[in-house]
Amino acid sequence: MKKMIFVILSLSLCVSCQSTPLKDYDRISLGTSKRIVLDELGSPKRSFRSDGTVDHWIYSFLGSNGQPVEREICFQDGRVISKKALGEPKDSDFVPL
Repeated sequence: MKKMIFVILSLSLCVSCQSTPLKDYDRISLGTSKRIVLDELGSPKRSFRSDGTVDHWIYSFLGSNGQPVEREICFQDGRVISKKALGEPKDSDFVPL
């Protein structure tokens, strides 16, 4: 029984380490530097570059319903130029900055 409790606690800690609260994401605003984003959110889950100048960083969070949600932050010249929810490809998904 003690072993099972230890395993459950260990797994829950691992899951919490992989999720950054959405409120930290919400604090990121237009013009924020990559360094500050890294300090606030840590390394992205994945990243890629488009058009040779725009860096896209994808983060995974736990939503209010406990389900995973993904958010994208785009940088140009080392500064945030946009951020949006992923999974719903509509312009309305962009978060006003």
